[in-house]
Amino acid sequence: LPQGEIEVSFTNLDDGRRSSGGESKIAEKDEDVPLVLATNEEDGDNTQPRGQRLVRMMTVLDGVGVTMGIMVGSGIYASPGEVVNNAGSNVMAIVAWICSGILVLMGALCYAELGTTYPNAGGDSWYLTLAFGEWAGFAYTWTSFFVLNTGSQAIISIVGASYLCGSAKASGGKSTSWEVVVVALIIIWFMTLINTRRVRMGLGFQNFLLLLKCLLLVGVILMGFTSPLYLHGTNGSSTFSGNQGSFTGFASAMVGCLWAFDGWADISFLGEEMNNPQRTVPAVVALSVSLTLGIFVLTNIAYMMVLSKNEMADSDNVAMDFAKRIGGAALMGALGVGVGISAMGSVNGSIITGARVYYANARDGRFPSFLGRLSSQNTPANALIAQGFSRLYSFFYLGPVFLLSCITSLLQVGYSIQPWA
Repeated sequence: LPQGEIEVSFTNLDDGRRSSGGESKIAEKDEDVPLVLATNEEDGDNTQPRGQRLVRMMTVLDGVGVTMGIMVGSGIYASPGEVVNNAGSNVMAIVAWICSGILVLMGALCYAELGTTYPNAGGDSWYLTLAFGEWAGFAYTWTSFFVLNTGSQAIISIVGASYLCGSAKASGGKSTSWEVVVVALIIIWFMTLINTRRVRMGLGFQNFLLLLKCLLLVGVILMGFTSPLYLHGTNGSSTFSGNQGSFTGFASAMVGCLWAFDGWADISFLGEEMNNPQRTVPAVVALSVSLTLGIFVLTNIAYMMVLSKNEMADSDNVAMDFAKRIGGAALMGALGVGVGISAMGSVNGSIITGARVYYANARDGRFPSFLGRLSSQNTPANALIAQGFSRLYSFFYLGPVFLLSCITSLLQVGYSIQPWA
C-alpha cells in the first residue's frame, strides 16, 4: 500500500462474510430486533431517494444567522421594563438576564447533543417520535402546523408591522388594524417566496437581517454608554444602586428574560442540513447563545444608564422611552423601524425552521405526502407554501383551528394506542 494508507477489514465470524474499507457488515440473527439506519454525513437521510434529500450546505455562520436571528427579535426592546419591575432593582435584573442566558445555554447544549446524534429536520417531532412513538410526533407536528409555529409567526409579524407602520407610537405596539395585518401578510409572504427559490437565498437574507439587527443594538448600546444623561450624572449615580427584591419576583423576572431568548432550540431543525453537524451544531449553539447573552446584557445596561429604575419599571416599551429621552420623536421613528425589522427577522428564521418540520414528517409518513417533496432547487417549497396558508388561519381564526388541531391529535392518539384491540 502507498505510505500513509491503511486497509482495515473486519470478518464476521458468524456468517464468514468479509468487508473492507473500514465498514463492518454484521448479520442480525434475531429478525425481531429493529434496524436503525444511520444518517449519512454527506447526503442526509439514507432512506430517501437522492432527489428528496435536503442538501448539507449550511455553515456555522448560517446556523448562527438562523438561531440568533430568531432570538434577537422584539423581546429585547419590550421586556426589560417588566424584568426590572419584577426583579426589584437594576442589579437583580442584570443577574436575571445572566442566569437566564446560562439556563438557555444548558438547554441548548442538550439540544446540540440531540442534533448531532439524530440530525433530522423534524427536530422536536423526531425526538418525540423516538421517545414516545409515532403518535407523539404526529400530535406535535399538527399542533405546530396550526398553532405553535404559524401562530407565533402571525403574532410576531403583527408586532413588527405595527412598528413599521408607525402605529406602535399610538397604541403601544399592539395595533391589529387592517393596515397592519395587510403589511404583515405582504412581508411574510415575501419572505416565504424568497425561501422557496433557493436555500442559499433564504439564508443570505436571514444573515443580512441579523447584521442589521446587531448594528441597531450596537447603536443603542453606544448611545446609552455615551449619553449625556449618564455622563452628566442625571441617572448615572443611581443606575446600579440597591439590590432589593424577592425570590418570586426574581423568578418572574427570569420568565421575561427567557421569553426574549425564545428560539434557541430551533437549531435542532437544521442538523440535517449542517455541514459536519457533529462539529458545527455545538459551535452554532455556543456562539448564538453567548453572543445573544452579551448583547442583551449590554443593551439593558444602556437602557439603565438613560432611564431610572422607576421609569423602566413603569414603561410598556423601554426602547421607545429610551429613544424619546435621547433623540425625541425622530429617534423614536428610526428605532421603531429597526424594531420592526428585528421582529421580521425572527419571523423569517421561524419560516425557515418551521417548514423543515412539516417536510420531514411528510417524508416519514406522518403528514400529507406532497409536503415531503423538494423543489428542483432542493427547497421544501410545498411545506413553505402550506405553512403560509396555515398562517392565514392563525391571523383570523386561531381559536377554531386550535380546537381542530387538538381533535385531530386526539384521534391519532386513539388510533395509535388502539384501546379496543
